[in-house]
Amino acid sequence: MLDLNGNNIADDKSDIRPQPNKHSRNLFFREYRYFLLPIKRNFQYDWLEEDVKTPEDLETKKHIILQKTIRNLKTLEFASGELRHKIVDDFQNCMALQIGAKRSLVINDENFHPNIYENWPNLIVFINMNPSIQKIWIQEDKRVFKDIKTIRRFLEVNLNLLLRKKNLQIHINPITDNFEFWQLLQQYKGSISNIRFELLAPNMSDVTKNVSEQFNDFQRRINSTQTTLDFSSDKDSCLNLDPNDETLQGFARYSTEGGGGTSIQVKGKKKRIALTENPKGVAIEEKLILTSDNEINTRLLREQLE
Repeated sequence: MLDLNGNNIADDKSDIRPQPNKHSRNLFFREYRYFLLPIKRNFQYDWLEEDVKTPEDLETKKHIILQKTIRNLKTLEFASGELRHKIVDDFQNCMALQIGAKRSLVINDENFHPNIYENWPNLIVFINMNPSIQKIWIQEDKRVFKDIKTIRRFLEVNLNLLLRKKNLQIHINPITDNFEFWQLLQQYKGSISNIRFELLAPNMSDVTKNVSEQFNDFQRRINSTQTTLDFSSDKDSCLNLDPNDETLQGFARYSTEGGGGTSIQVKGKKKRIALTENPKGVAIEEKLILTSDNEINTRLLREQLE
C-alpha cells in the first residue's frame, strides 16, 4: 500500500506498533507499610559513613540510610526476567521509582507474519519515608507483573542486600481493611480452632501503640524482629474471639496497619485463611497526575495518594 508520497506503508514497521491510548484511565495503587529494623543490638557502628555510633543514632538516621540505599540501587535482581528502573522523583523524604520488566510484543502484519518487538511495560512505586508514615504505594499493572506480591518480594530482597551492610533490614507488609478482618472472624465464628499473629518488632509509635508497651519492650530486650503468637483451642472446642476484647482489638489494629500477618485455622478446612493479605487500594484518574508532556507528576501523585 502506498501513501500520497508514494512510500510503501507496509514496509514501515513503526506504523503497526501500538499507539498510546489518548483516553484517560485509572491507575490503581496498593498500600503497604515498611518496617526498618536493626539486625543486631550490639553492633559495632563506628565504621558507618552516616556517622552512626550508637543504636540510638541508627534509629534516628535509618530513614536517611534507606533513602541513600535506594539512590545507590544499580540493578534489581529478578530471577524470572530482566528489570530496569529509574528514580523519577526524589524530594524531601519521598521518592518515586519507575520499574519496567522486559516483555516481548508480537504483532502480526497484513500478511499475518509475526513481528516481535521489545516491550518494557512499567509501573510506579512511591515511597514516603517520613518516620510517622513509612508507606509504600505500588502501582498494580498486570502487564508488568501478574501478581503484585512479586514486586513487594523483590523490593525487599534487593534493598536488604544493601541494608544488611548497615545492620538494617526492611519488611514490607500490606495495610489491610480492619473491617474485613472482623468480618472474616464473624463469618467463621464458632469454627475457628487457631489464630496466629506474626508481629514485627515495634517500629513506629502510631502502629505500636496498639499493643502493650511491656510487650514492645520485651521484644526489644531479647532482640526479636518478629514474634509469633499462636492461640489454639482444644480439638473438641473453638476459640472465643470477642470483638470487644481490647487485647484482640490491639493485635488486629497492629496487623492491619502493616505490623505483621494474621491467619486463622477453620475446622473442616485444610488451608489456613489469611486475614491481612489483601492491601488497601486507591484508584487515581491518570489525567489528574499527568504533565503537559504526558509524564506522571509525582508531586500531584503524592497529593492523590495521601
